[in-house]
Amino acid sequence: MGEVVKKVNGMEWSYNEKENTIQFGFEFLESFTRRDINMDAPCTIYCEGKVYSTSDIKTMDERFYKARDESYEAEEIVNDVQRRKEAPRKWNEEKGEWEKRFEDESSVVTFFKRMNFERIERDEKDKNTSRPLPRDLSLDCGPFPGFSDEVYVRNDGVIKLKSNKFWKGDIVIGSWSAEPISNKPKSYY
Repeated sequence: MGEVVKKVNGMEWSYNEKENTIQFGFEFLESFTRRDINMDAPCTIYCEGKVYSTSDIKTMDERFYKARDESYEAEEIVNDVQRRKEAPRKWNEEKGEWEKRFEDESSVVTFFKRMNFERIERDEKDKNTSRPLPRDLSLDCGPFPGFSDEVYVRNDGVIKLKSNKFWKGDIVIGSWSAEPISNKPKSYY
């Protein structure tokens, strides 16, 4: 039932800055068995996951806030077109009749205002979905090799078994997550 102790070599880790992805691995030099799992040597297991530095998150947030403000402004322009259309009529003394307060905009201008709003709204949604949700990240940030800022680790890392002579392609065998090591009291988490 207890632990299985075998010699393992840590492998280099890498970071893909464009995708915020880290990868690191372990090479097991001896075969081992744990419960119903048999691993023949040599065996390479690696972990993939995403990390976000505090400055990355700040930049993504700023881009989203800017896009959200632009979306509010574009929505206000579209809503103003509708308000002008639905504005109450005013009495014209000279003509002796009720008339529209505002001239109607051409349908082409209205169409382009709506299209601009939809484009800006899509951009806002894209920028929002590119940001990780706080619930998907480690509870706190901490130091990580190769980063000047502290980083958050995304909770949905995967563990893969590297392809070998018995199969082609990597096989997902589990998941991983991490919390930073800090001097904060355990009750913080």
